[in-house]
Amino acid sequence: WATGCVQSNFLMQKRRGTGLSRGFEWWEDSLAQAPDPHRGSTASAVADLGLAWLEQTDADRPWLLVLHFFDPHGSYEDHAVSQFADPAYEGWVVGGAANSLAQRQAPHSTEADLAQLRAYYDEEVRAVDTAFGRVLDALRQRSDWEDTVVVFTSDHGEELGERGYIGHTRTLHAEQVDLPLVVRLPKSKQAGSWVEHEFSQKDLAGTLLDLVGEESDLFSIAPLLRAESQSSQKSDFSTITFEVDFVPILEKQADKRVRKRGLATANLRYWKDLLTGEEFLYDLHEDPRETQNLIADSQYQDHLLTLRLWMENSSYWEAD
Repeated sequence: WATGCVQSNFLMQKRRGTGLSRGFEWWEDSLAQAPDPHRGSTASAVADLGLAWLEQTDADRPWLLVLHFFDPHGSYEDHAVSQFADPAYEGWVVGGAANSLAQRQAPHSTEADLAQLRAYYDEEVRAVDTAFGRVLDALRQRSDWEDTVVVFTSDHGEELGERGYIGHTRTLHAEQVDLPLVVRLPKSKQAGSWVEHEFSQKDLAGTLLDLVGEESDLFSIAPLLRAESQSSQKSDFSTITFEVDFVPILEKQADKRVRKRGLATANLRYWKDLLTGEEFLYDLHEDPRETQNLIADSQYQDHLLTLRLWMENSSYWEAD
């Protein structure tokens, strides 16, 4: 396989020794080396570099191309081609506002402030959507289009003031961990269908291998995507794990260290702060916005004991 990656996240640069570049013949991260990595937009450049690599790749080899778009990501820029922001707005929110400013202002923001913030965030989303659209247009022109699997997903979500915070890495609420997954199968199999299941992103690798006919011992949801099994595998999705393990780069920001782990079932979301011991439990059916912590509610104690046991026996990321 020809394997290539373009990524624009400064934390994932090869020189940082993360090991994320292993297995890639070509790893391009020059876009992540800007003096201020949180400013500007690299979406269009990511698409251009990826398509250029694909164009020069041997046509007889199967290929894997990963495009990692850093935007939408704070700071949320003002993209002139979108114009979602309110021109009459007067307040602290401007395109490209520093993350530190946004986080200071978050607890005091009005609905007008947050609406303007969401508008700039949407402009970032539109920039990626446009860039990714160009990638799809180019792929459709290739002779191997009907043999190509396309996957669109995200590594995390953003809080936009819903709980008095702007950004990510702080909680495990839905806005952080409920992520998009769009899969285009070759020959448009199951086009337009919606699979009513959640799963952990750690299962994506096995799914991709399965979809392209490569054997592995990793769990796969490919049968669901192919509509081969809509019920027999449901038990495999009864619980999913998620976590945030954020280590600040700067020593002076050590107080921002976050380490939380959780699990979700069809109706419940449970997570624990490993640094403080604080626990959180939400009934997603009764409280989809996760506003009422039920950890002390007597009606949920049996569920809580089960979730705690499941967490003890679940696998999470561990540092070497």
